[in-house]
Formats: sequence, C-alpha cells, structure tokens
Amino acid sequence: MADAIVALSLASSILQVIDSGSKFVSTAWKIYKAAHHSLEGLDEVASLRIINVNLSDALRDIRTQSGGVDSCSASDQGIFNLAKDCAAVAEELLQSLNKLGLRDATRKRDALRAAFKLKWKGEEIGALQARLNDFRAQLTLSLLVSMRLVFYSASLITLTTPS
Repeated sequence: MADAIVALSLASSILQVIDSGSKFVSTAWKIYKAAHHSLEGLDEVASLRIINVNLSDALRDIRTQSGGVDSCSASDQGIFNLAKDCAAVAEELLQSLNKLGLRDATRKRDALRAAFKLKWKGEEIGALQARLNDFRAQLTLSLLVSMRLVFYSASLITLTTPS
C-alpha cells in the first residue's frame, strides 16, 4: 500500500514539473516571437504597461491642477500626497517591467532569460500592482468626496443667492 502512495506522489511531482516547464517554455517562446515581430511579449505585461502609462498621465494631471501643496485645502493636499505616492509606485512598477528585457529578446537565450526574470519577479510585480490598485481606490474615493463637497457648496450658494 505504501508503494502505491509513493508512486502516486512521484507521478504527481513529475506532472507538476512538466506543467511548470511547459508554461515556462511557452512564455519564453511568446517573448521570442514578440521580439521578432515587434509585438508585446505577453498580454498581461502589455496591458499592465498601458494601464500604468495611463495612470501616470492622470496622476500628472492631478498634480498640475492642484498647483502646489501650500495653496491647497486639507482634502486637496491629501489628494496631492496620494497622487505623489501613487506616481512613485507607478514609476517603480514601470522600471520593474522595463528591467525584464522583454523587448530585447532577439535570441532564444535572451528569451529564456527574460522568461526566467518574469517568473522570478512575478511576485514583486504582483505586489506593486496590488499597491497601485489600493492607491487608485483611495484616489477615487478622495476625488469623489471632493467633488461631492464642491457640488454641495455650489448648491448652497445657489440657494442663498437672491433671484
């Protein structure tokens, strides 16, 4: 009976190695093909890069519209600080994606190296993405509260002005 359990355990371990290896080789092949056809290596990385660039543009707009920290109200200063911290995380994520070398994988060896880096840094990239999502949620909530206050103030001004 113990031999059957050991054999089953060994078979499942072999299947896990084969599954991980095939995913790794598939990722390396996608990176290699993308480098030769000037496409993005992986859809997940491409969409993450696009989202990151769009978020960076929006954060730049928020920071320029607020003018400066000294001339802002407390809520605007909070939004400005959130945007600044979020921009730092977005830049860190973009640098991590650029360090993977997905675009420079013109040789098969480079594609294997890029796939290994992607696998190795996957957890770090996921953590940065989660932090960025948290910042995005905080910014959305802060901007909605700020807009609510502006609309509330505008409605009070409209109600108090004589017609």
